[in-house]
Amino acid sequence: MRRRLRVPILAFAILLLSRPAAAVDASGTWAISFMSDGVSCESFSGTLVATTTTFELTAFYCTVSGTIDPMSGTLTATSAFGYCGINFHATATDTLITGGFDFPQCFGYTFFALRACAACDDGNPCSTDGCSAPNSPPGCFYALAPPGTPCDDGNPSTTHDACAYTGSASNYCSGMTCNDNNPCTDDTNNGFACVFTPNTDPCDDGDSCTSGDHCSAGVCGGLGCARCESCSPSGCVVAPSPGCRPSHGGGKIMLRDAVGSAQDQLAWSWGRGAATTTAELGNPVAADDYTLCIYDNPGPTRLLLGAIAPGGGTCAGDASCWVARGVPPGAKGFSYKDTGSLDPNGMKRMKLRPGADGRAKATVKGQGPNLAMPSPIAVALPMVVQLRGENGACFESTFVTAQQARPDLFKATSVSSPGVVRR
Repeated sequence: MRRRLRVPILAFAILLLSRPAAAVDASGTWAISFMSDGVSCESFSGTLVATTTTFELTAFYCTVSGTIDPMSGTLTATSAFGYCGINFHATATDTLITGGFDFPQCFGYTFFALRACAACDDGNPCSTDGCSAPNSPPGCFYALAPPGTPCDDGNPSTTHDACAYTGSASNYCSGMTCNDNNPCTDDTNNGFACVFTPNTDPCDDGDSCTSGDHCSAGVCGGLGCARCESCSPSGCVVAPSPGCRPSHGGGKIMLRDAVGSAQDQLAWSWGRGAATTTAELGNPVAADDYTLCIYDNPGPTRLLLGAIAPGGGTCAGDASCWVARGVPPGAKGFSYKDTGSLDPNGMKRMKLRPGADGRAKATVKGQGPNLAMPSPIAVALPMVVQLRGENGACFESTFVTAQQARPDLFKATSVSSPGVVRR
């Protein structure tokens, strides 16, 4: 009989040994105590929140997050901020988490974590209340929440309550109202003082001539009016820009609508202009666009034609479209040349020359279908032509009579503007 029972007993023993270990369930909130191996380094506490497979640890100026292996209970850090992430290691059971990390100045830290439980609730919203593990000496452990952890001090008149650090063994919920009246900052209480952090939220800058307003560096702003538009009390409108530099006459305009749009032509000159320095021309070689805007007035102001010479970039042969002339560069102005596809608006050549009153000059030439030449050319005088720089430079000439006004050709010479010296 005894010999016959040996086989079933042996099989049962093998079955017990081959059963998989029970999975570790570390989910929940844990109170952590950190202890230094050094003499001069302080102990501190924190909180760990876990699911069955992930965890996030927060303590004083220290956060660690990562994964949990439910079979072994091993915690592995995947991201960290502060000293807690240096060679972080930990192992969890259902009732206890133990581990440590390196901190050279303190010869390392070890820690243990106890599950939070209602039985040890001390009524302090700024502590995590941990209970001793089963079969351990009874007692409670209170882990202080890091400064800045949101809380509620029970006072409805405070709006940014957060846990404050007292420098002692207990934290408290600090009630503050943090409001700088700036929609472009997030107002928080870090446990020591109010903190106003710039955000990128949508906003309203109160300017009817901007759109797409967003916060940047704590300031609300938006995009200004489109090219060839100007700001009015009602918003952006198609109109000449006020305060443009005038000329003393002698400027010319020519618009040609050829049979084939490839031969359409534009020529404009601004001569005897108001005093202009090199600095006021901006830097089109690097970035500043220049836009030619031609307005007429058939009733409301109309944009007859607009053409852009983009700042920076390259044209045919990968050469720079813009060239700074003179020594130092720009002393004699800037020139633009595109002998390629004439993108985007058919601009072919442009010259900008600084000078004293009556000596500043600007010329523009365009060609081809990208000009979007009106056909037929029907100009309702007076015509105002402005050359606008992205940096704010602006040059203007006005034409009140036409030398030629055909459906395919318009030519005129500008009138003299007051206040500019004739040279």
